[in-house]
Order: sequence, then C-alpha cells, then structure tokens
Amino acid sequence: MFTPDLSGLQACIDDVKAASLDSDSGPPEPTAFPSLMQRLETSRALLPKVFQISTADPFISSLNGIGETGYVQTLATDPTREGTAGLLLDIAQAILQKGEGYSPDATDAFLEVVADLYDGFLSAEDRSGIKMPERVIVPPMVKWGNPDFGPYTWPFDATNHFGVKNAVVSMPPSNTRSGLMAWSALGHETCGHDVLHANAGLQGEIARLVRAALAKEPPLDDKHTHLSSYWATRIDETSSDVMGILNMGPAAAIGLVAYFRGLSAGAGSPAKLRRDGPADDPHPADSLRGYLAAATLRLLSFSDREGWAKAIEAQTDHDVGAGNSVRVAGNKITQEQAKISARIVAETIAAAPTHILNHHSLLDIQDWRDSDEQIVVALRTALLSGNNPSAAFQPGVYATHVVAAATTAALAGAAAPALLFRRMIQMLKALSTRNPTWGPLAIVHRGSIARDFVRQQGFSASQAEILLVVCQELEVLDTFAPPLTDANGNPTGSALGTRIDQTFIDIDNSDKKKPGTKARLAIFTDNIKKRLASSDLDLEPQELVRGDFKTVDLLVFHIQTA
Repeated sequence: MFTPDLSGLQACIDDVKAASLDSDSGPPEPTAFPSLMQRLETSRALLPKVFQISTADPFISSLNGIGETGYVQTLATDPTREGTAGLLLDIAQAILQKGEGYSPDATDAFLEVVADLYDGFLSAEDRSGIKMPERVIVPPMVKWGNPDFGPYTWPFDATNHFGVKNAVVSMPPSNTRSGLMAWSALGHETCGHDVLHANAGLQGEIARLVRAALAKEPPLDDKHTHLSSYWATRIDETSSDVMGILNMGPAAAIGLVAYFRGLSAGAGSPAKLRRDGPADDPHPADSLRGYLAAATLRLLSFSDREGWAKAIEAQTDHDVGAGNSVRVAGNKITQEQAKISARIVAETIAAAPTHILNHHSLLDIQDWRDSDEQIVVALRTALLSGNNPSAAFQPGVYATHVVAAATTAALAGAAAPALLFRRMIQMLKALSTRNPTWGPLAIVHRGSIARDFVRQQGFSASQAEILLVVCQELEVLDTFAPPLTDANGNPTGSALGTRIDQTFIDIDNSDKKKPGTKARLAIFTDNIKKRLASSDLDLEPQELVRGDFKTVDLLVFHIQTA
C-alpha cells in the first residue's frame, strides 16, 4: 500500500509556528473619512471589473449614505473591531490593498486560490445536471491583516449589509511570505461558509441528515454522548473541512494537521491536535477534525486515498494518545466513538444525496481523482526544478493543484517550505494573468464559460444573451451615440461602458407629463423579463430612476445576480 512521505512535517509545523509569531499587522486602518473616500474611488478604477461592480460600487455608495458622522460613530461603537466596524474596515482594506498594490503578487495569488475554490463548487461545468444555486456567489475579495484573528471570512450574509455581493477572506500579513500550510487550509475558509449557503436550505438539510445518521448508531451511545447534536450544531465548520478536501485532496487534509500543530506551538502549547472541544467553540475538536479528514479522503476517487487516510489517522491517534478520550462539549467519548462518528459525518456530508441538490451529493460536484494527482506530481517537479511559473499553463491546471503540489512537496521534505512558498506564489501569480474572471467581462465563474457565464435555478440566460437583450431594449427607449448595437442587432464593443442612468431619469420625467399611458420604463423592464423568460426577475422601474445602474455593464451584472 502507498505510504505518503511526511519527513518534512516538522519543518512545516515550524514554518506555521514562525508565521503565527509574526506580529506584522498590515496596512493601518483608514480613520479619516474624506481621505478614505478618495482612496476608494482611486482604487476602484484599478480593480477587476467583477469587483468594481460587486464590491466597490455598492460599498462606496453605502459609505456615502452614512457620511462622515456615521463612519466615525461606527468605528467608535466597535472598538474591538469584531462587529460592524471590523466588517466595514475589512471591506475597505480589501478594495484598497488590491487597488494600491499591497504585496501584489501574494494578493493576486490569494485571489486566484479562493476564486478557484469557489469555481469548483459553483460553476456550471462542475454542476452539470445538478441544480444551480438560487443566488450567484461572486468570488471573494481578499485582504491581509488582524494577525491575532488568524484566517477568517466575512460571509456574503455579513458583507451584504453594505450592499456588497461577495465575501471577504482575510489572512495574517505574515502569510504573504511564509506559513505555507495556511494556504492549504483555504478550502475551509472559502468552500463552506458561503458556498454551502449558495443553495437555500442545503446547510439545514445536511445538518438534519447528520443528526439522524448519528442518532441511530448504537456504538455512539448518543443518549449520553450527545454526538448527534454536537456535530449537527457545528455543521458549517465541519462541512467546510469536508468541502475543502473534496476540492484540494490530501494536501488539504494533512495540511490541516500541520497547521493546527503549528498554531498550538505558536501559542505556547504542545504541537498537537487538541482533544478538547469546548461547548462554546463552533469548531469540532481538533482531533475529531483529524479523523474527519481521514474519513473524507476514503470517499475520494484517487488510488492512494487509503494510504493517505491511514497516515492522517495515525497522526491523529498519536496526538490523542493511546487510551485517552476525546472531550466534546464536556462529554467524554472514546477514540473509537470519535472515529465512528467522524466516518458517519464525512459520508453524510460528502456522499448523501440531498433534496436541495436534486438528489445529488457534494461528491457528485467535486472529487479528487488520479488525474488531479498526476497534475500535482508534474507541478511538484516544476516547483523543485527551479523558477518555472509557466508550468501552470498546462491544460487542466488550477490554483488548487499548485497549492497541493507545494504543500505535499514541503511535507515530503523535498525542499524548504520557504523556497516552495516563493515558487508557489510565482506560479499562482502566473495563473492569475490568464484567468478571465479578472478581465473586462465580469465573468463570475470561469468554469461556467463551458456553457453560460452564469446560470441560476429557473433562469439560465448567459451573460451574452442578457447583454443582447438589454442593448436592444435600450435602443427602443432612446438613441445612443455611439450605438449600442451594430447593423445585425448585436452589441458593439463599446456597449458595456455606456452611461444609461441619465437616460432613465430623462424618460421618467418625460412620461410623468403624459398621465394615462404606461410608462416606458415599465415597458422596458417587462420586455426584459419576458425575453429572458424570468417573470420574477428583481428589476423594477424605480431602481432605474434612482441611478442604481450607471452603465450598461452594471445593469447586466445586476440581472445576472438578481
């Protein structure tokens, strides 16, 4: 049986520890409101189009709405930066750091990884034949800061309070230059907290399935251990672990072990997975997460899954210690109960068909195969042989493959983590230059280019079709110079950037002078809904009049994501 080489594990743990002790806090928070607004406007113009539309525009509009007085009050009422002020400042930093070029290569690499992780679960290509999400999840913006908080995510549910349509993922600034294992853990931060919520009701359905599966397993003695409740109430964090492994394979699993050990060492504790899972911690105990990782690997398709699973289980056994129990929310369970429960949870989250996904499972969407392992082996060779970022341009190579290659090479002791880290960043940066998501068309998920830019339940129009309909209906409303469509009725190259907000206002004012006739903007929105076969599309005349959509591309993007 295959046995993975982990001779470099201690060096990886030491690398995580050193990064965790680095006190670099990143760029200072912007406290002067006028200066912040000027910097945001300047940075906005330098962002990829998808972030201009989904992040910068609604955020700047929200700040204009609260004004300087509201900004100062928000900061004053949240001195620890764990609530609204922390959210506001992190969104601002995400825009500013990208626009102003803070650690630009690492930032672009970070963006490439989280976009790939989102694409893996949300693109039309990967969900072929499976229900698409009710709402589109735009890839997250990223930022560096708050080292004491470690990696964390503000999910869409939070950022949307400022009108923002995507999450913000943060890592400590030290991870711009070290702490390789933190990058292998990004699947946890980006796959679960938002992606799981993309399908309304999916998280709740999985939690119910987990609870039911555990409650009927006699060896777990659920009446006394309460394991069904323990796992089900931590389903968001647990599913995040599972989904990260589905997307990145064994690197995400063993990387989790190394990362947790390094953090413990940095905090002055033994470099071990913790055996205690407090009741107030939304994460399962570290040791349960180790067993969960091993159980998830056994569900994947690649040939070496059992060897990797046994290695990770052995590492977890070592940290728990022979004969020791695991404590979950104050209740002691045996190692055997921990393993059984982790297996059931992994099988349920990854492989159980769900009603929400039209009786498909998450494993139907994302799996790790021998072809992925072959790509990782080739990338490992490229990373070790020298500075060769172009190796990432081979067909089928994605950011998760690059991180997996650097992670497994470091764990095998093939090179120092610091060297592999630098080469990984260079390779990810090279990949980002060819990702259409960062281009001018605001493509949300590049995997969707296979058929549509975006497809939603009950609404499958592509971006190209939406643009065609919008441009043709706009030209019914008014005359534009230059025209929005050519002689064949197709959108021109300049159509996306055309200003339309004043046109809507002028038409509305004109129609108010003609009572008794149907307003032209109402006809315009009705025609768009009819032509796109979406009668419940969230698009009303009052939105047009109040200036929500300054240009054609903003209106097209709203229709995509409404």
